[in-house]
This record gives sequence, structure tokens and C-alpha cells, in this order.
Amino acid sequence: MELRAYAAILWRRRWIVLLTVLTALGVAVTANRLVTPVYVATATARVSVTSGSIDYVIRDPTYTDRLLNTYLTLVTSHSVREQVAEELKLSSLPEISGTAPANSELLNISAAHRDPAMAAAIANAAATALAAHVEAAQQENPETRQALGEDFAEAQQALLEARLRYESLAADPQADPTEVAAARIELDMRQQEYNSLQAQYDRARVTEATRSDKIVLADPAVPPESPSSPNQLLNLALGLGVGLVGAVGLAFLVENLDDRLYTTGAIRRTARVPILAVIPRSGRRARILLVSANARLLEAFRWLRTNLLYQSARQPLKAIVITSSQRGEGRSTVTANLAFVLAGANRRVVIIDADLRSPRQHQFFGLPNDCGLTSVLRDEAPVADALQTTRIPRIQVLTSGPEPAYPPELLGSERMGQLLTELRGTADLILLDAPPLEQVADAAILAGIVDGVILVVQRGRAREGAVIAAIRKLETLQARVVGVVANQADADDDEPAESYEVGTSARSVVHEQLAPVAIPNGRSARRRQRVAEAASESSLRGEE
Repeated sequence: MELRAYAAILWRRRWIVLLTVLTALGVAVTANRLVTPVYVATATARVSVTSGSIDYVIRDPTYTDRLLNTYLTLVTSHSVREQVAEELKLSSLPEISGTAPANSELLNISAAHRDPAMAAAIANAAATALAAHVEAAQQENPETRQALGEDFAEAQQALLEARLRYESLAADPQADPTEVAAARIELDMRQQEYNSLQAQYDRARVTEATRSDKIVLADPAVPPESPSSPNQLLNLALGLGVGLVGAVGLAFLVENLDDRLYTTGAIRRTARVPILAVIPRSGRRARILLVSANARLLEAFRWLRTNLLYQSARQPLKAIVITSSQRGEGRSTVTANLAFVLAGANRRVVIIDADLRSPRQHQFFGLPNDCGLTSVLRDEAPVADALQTTRIPRIQVLTSGPEPAYPPELLGSERMGQLLTELRGTADLILLDAPPLEQVADAAILAGIVDGVILVVQRGRAREGAVIAAIRKLETLQARVVGVVANQADADDDEPAESYEVGTSARSVVHEQLAPVAIPNGRSARRRQRVAEAASESSLRGEE
């Protein structure tokens, strides 16, 4: 399917698209109004950790990163939130969150509240409470040099005992020199161990004394000017996006479920017979040329006349049934307008209003309907009395007459065939306006006693199943289908329409081949039209 076809579907379902988008936007607007606005204020704290010795101080970034993650958990803890709620006299625990920007010593503490001023106060109070917790934790920590202190005390005791033993042996003149030397060596070893542990203990004590974890409120929170939620622009954008996606999906879903024929190409593919003419879309008042001439409509019906004459040049067409698959497709209007253009080409036309249930031709031509087709078929009036002359030269109308109880009995009677035979001698063409094939059997009955059938299919109204069923009925009757008139359509709405070349024979629904079609315009087209009409005139006159 081409992009133009997709665009045509969306344009055809534009009201579905529009209503779906408007509904989605309405939901977004309603949500923006119903949701209570929430303000978020953020305070920025700086976390720093220093360590070193008496002579120098260094910063420890690795330790700081670990502390930041610890403080993020601590600032959202129950104890901190409870402390803030107690300080600000809140009825419930506040909503507090925190983030730590990468590669920094900063901690962002955020608080959400319906009051912007209260949101800022909560964020600042949370930062202050966190700093207090950290300071209290440092004061309560046990001495980090405890382990070294125990080893150092043991070494000191061992050194004292070694010294006393050596001094005792050295003061005794009777002491063995070997024992004195051994005591001296042990004393030296204890002294070295003592000196090493003392140095380590002193370094640990200095490091602990110089390490300091600090949290400083670098940027206090201020009341925000606009709420963070609901984000009205974001909600509207989401509503529009969801609405558009849903609208497109719904439009194509409805299109797939709808079996109406919306393009000339769809009509051609469904009917499987040539398109004789494409009647353009127009205002309702302009559809009847008898009332108000329209250049585009007039040209379309002239091409219908031309294609009809093409058919008749090879295989004569005197009596033609004009019907449709269902009601409201414009068959009566097409019949009246076709008679109009045929009369303009000096053809004598008789219109028979064979729609005995819902006749229209007497309304189009402003004629009485008290005597007509039913009167003739019942032998209540002769044909000459029932046939009425119109204000259009060369057009006569046999109106439907009084409505019968069961129309098929009259239309299928022997008198109907005799009537057509009688009218063939006085008219060039007989057009029978018949009811739709889908609803009653009237058109099917008439199709068997005439020379051809024209099926009117209105774009956007005719349904695929109904058109297929109508064609199948005509196939069953072995009726000669002259072609299809695509009503209220455009020749280029899907693909080029079809027409007959001069000399192409009529197509039987079940046996013959389709002819190539074109709806030409301009001088050459009008010249071909006049040639075709002239070529067929002798054939029509020869059968009278």
C-alpha cells in the first residue's frame, strides 16, 4: 500500500483520529487539574574526609565515596525523617530523598511537599539532622588504636621482665657468663620489638586524631516557584503522542473491519467488470443535470453515454436495466442524467420507473404518478396514455403508477415483455430504473428480458459483500453486464479507471475479457467521443 493510500485512509477516518486525539488530550488536561501539585526543594551538602599526621594532612576520596553511599541511606532513614518531623511539627513523616553526583563530594538532599516553603524547610532540616548524626557517631566510635595498644602493653611488660633478668644476672659475680650473654641478647630483642610497636601505636593515634568527617550545608534549599508534578507540558505531550498512536491504530482497525468500497480501484477489483464512467463527487443539488447543469458531472455522463454507444455499436443495446447492489447508491439519478445526455445526442429515450416500491422518476421530471407502468401491466391503460412527455425533448417517462401488492408478479409477467417489444419500435434506448438487487428480486427478473444491465456502485456507501452478491446473481441469470458506474467517486483516487476502446464488444459476466479503460480529457477525447457516437448511430437507427 502506497503512502497516498495510507493518507487517504487517515483522511477518510479523520473524525476518528480527531476525536481520539481530543479525548487523549482531554484526559491529560483533566489529570493535570485533578492531581495535587507537589513542590520539590533541594539542599546541597558537602562531605569531606581528611587524614594524615602531625606534619601533613591528606584527603581520602575513596573513603569519601563510601561515606556518600552511607549518608544517602542515612538521610532517608526513619530516625532522620522522624527528627525532621518533630522539629518542623509535621503530622506525618516527610518525603526525603538524596542523590550523589559522580566524581564529587556533594550530596543533594531533596524534599517533596504541597507547600513550597515547607519543602525547602524539610530539605534544610534533613541536611542539618544528617550532620548532627555524623558528628554524634564520630564521638561515640571506640578508639581505633585499641588493638595496637594491647600489643604495645604486652611488649612493654616483656621488655621490663627481660631488663630485670639481665640486671640480676649482671650484678651476680657468680653468674655464668653464658647466661648473662643470653639475657643481654633477649633484652636487645625485646627493646627492638617495643620500639617498633611504639612507633606503630604513635602513628595510629595521630591518624585517628587528624581524621575528620564533615558535612557542611553548601547551598541551602529555597522554595521552588513551580511544582515538579504534575508536569503539565509533559502530560500534554504524552497525551498527544498516545492519542495520535491510538488514533492511527483505531483508524486502521475500523478500516479493516469496514467493507465499504472507498476508491474507484476497489470498486473495479470487487465488481470484476469494466467501469463505464466515474461520476465525480458534487453537492446534492448538482447531481441532477435536469435541474442544475454542472460541467464535471455533464462531462462524466457524456463519457457514460460514449461508452454505452461503444457497446451498442457491436452488439445492440435497446433496453437496459440500471440497478445497484443496495439502496441509496444513486441509480435513479444516474438513470435520469443518462437519459438527459442521450437526448442531447438526438437519441429518443424512454425511462421506465420499474421501482414499484419507491419510485423517483416522476419526482425528477415533475410528472403525475396516478397512471404508469402498473396500469399498463394490469391492462388498465394503453401504453400511449401512460407514457408521458417531459419538458426535455426526446425524453418520455413511464412512471411506476399505483403501487401493487406484489411487484414481481407484474414485472415477470408476459405483458412486461410485450411492453418492451412495443417500446423498442418507438425509442432508441429504453432505460429501466430497477430496485436494488440485494433487497428484492425485481431487478433480477428484469435482467433476463433486457439487452444489458448497468450496476451503479456508490463510493463510500456500497459494501464489498453486497456488490459481489449482486454480480453473482447476474452471473447466475447469464445476464449481460454492460459495466459499472462508479458514483460519487474520483477517477484517480486509487488507480486509473477503465473505459472501452471503439469497437470493443460487450462483456458477458462469465465468458468475455475486460477491455482496457481510460477517462481521457481535452480536444482529442471529445473528437473520439463524437466519432464513437456517429459510428453507433447507424446501428441504433437500423434496429428501429
